[in-house]
Amino acid sequence: MVSVEEQSKRRQIFEKNYRFIVDHNRDADNGLHTYRLAVNQFADITHEEYLQRFALHSRPTFGKRMESKGKTVINSIANELPISVDWRDKHVVTRVKDQLDVCNKSYLSQLALKTGNLTELSVQNVADCIYPGKLHDLNCFIGGYMHEAYEVIMKYGGVEADITSPYKAYSYNCSYREEYRRAAITGYVNVTTGDERALQEAVARVGPVAIGVDASQETFKFYKSGVYVEPKCKNGFKDLHHAMVVVGYGADNGVDYWLMKNSWGLAYGDAGYIKMARNRDNQCGVATYALYPTGVH
Repeated sequence: MVSVEEQSKRRQIFEKNYRFIVDHNRDADNGLHTYRLAVNQFADITHEEYLQRFALHSRPTFGKRMESKGKTVINSIANELPISVDWRDKHVVTRVKDQLDVCNKSYLSQLALKTGNLTELSVQNVADCIYPGKLHDLNCFIGGYMHEAYEVIMKYGGVEADITSPYKAYSYNCSYREEYRRAAITGYVNVTTGDERALQEAVARVGPVAIGVDASQETFKFYKSGVYVEPKCKNGFKDLHHAMVVVGYGADNGVDYWLMKNSWGLAYGDAGYIKMARNRDNQCGVATYALYPTGVH
């Protein structure tokens, strides 16, 4: 039972957030923004609670563990690339999940779609083998260390399905079972850091790419539609807190965008997707930490 005091507190928070959304959309109507906001699952929590919920200001960040062994893709500027790409049209992108209460496993959904078998893969299985028995509260701890996840999958020869090794929020001893393997890889590629052209080439030529982004801005959590152009976004390794998957790119009313799949359910953004600014100096770090698996089988 929620107390009267708590109800009153949440109502005040909602009203403040609602005013923020209305003010932003009024400015958007006047041409000051390229995107609109909407009330969603974050409307009754403070921004500080949002940051804490996703550990966006306290957990170790992507940039502290970037000593990965993946190959680096070289940007070929001369290559002609499609004007727009949307891998959803190829029916190889899994449905949007609501992972607000579990670890973001975008990098695993990316791996799954490359096998042609869209079985849900186990983030718990990967966590157990990265941090065996060391974490009593994963709190989406491995959500960002995508290269570590790929290296573990390579080391142990694969990853199980979520149904055989479901998420439990803390790590056990590594217990990968080959008989339950649902996917494996032989390597992975780091897209050239900060190079949006290289990222575009990877998305166009290879497929969806897992990336890290700065999701700490208040506008990000309430995004609804349009192209998310947010000058306050940062793009350093230390600023990346959230894993997503780039499933395409294009332009909307002359504004270039990356089409990105989130994992916060259909209520977020455009049915779970967000169009983030493209070719704007690597805004929000979309090309800072981007990689994709190779030899998927």
